[in-house]
Amino acid sequence: TAPYQSEPTGFATPPSKLTFVSSCPGAVALVNASFDIELRVVDQFDTPVRGPIISQLDYEASSTNVSPNQCVLCTDGALVMPLNASTGSVAFEGLSFRGAENVVCSLAFTVTSRQEGLQGSSCNVTLTSCPDGFDPVVDEGPLEGESLALEAGGGGSVW
Repeated sequence: TAPYQSEPTGFATPPSKLTFVSSCPGAVALVNASFDIELRVVDQFDTPVRGPIISQLDYEASSTNVSPNQCVLCTDGALVMPLNASTGSVAFEGLSFRGAENVVCSLAFTVTSRQEGLQGSSCNVTLTSCPDGFDPVVDEGPLEGESLALEAGGGGSVW
């Protein structure tokens, strides 16, 4: 099929909201590797929007940790970036959290352009228990209060 708006003068319904292509994991073990989240803009009919309409209006997406007192959001990439005009999507890569076991971390995603902001999306990620062979230990990390890290049995490395 042709792109949503294949010509500069073609018809397109403006984007109205941000939806998940690949959503947040529901739960992440404290020692898990990072995860990626991909989102895209859709119109009021849930049709993906892509093409010149995205680049001409400078659509930009951002990710925000809305639970900073419980979780620290870490990333290998950027937390604010332009949408890809050819796909109408954006990928937040290398995301991970630091926090206490069984804490729910919340992420909010927003999109703005030169003309307007769109309805955003959000998700929750629960930091789950320690895997076999690891015990929780108190870590004097950057969080206010106590947080848990993982220590290998026998005083090994802290994860």
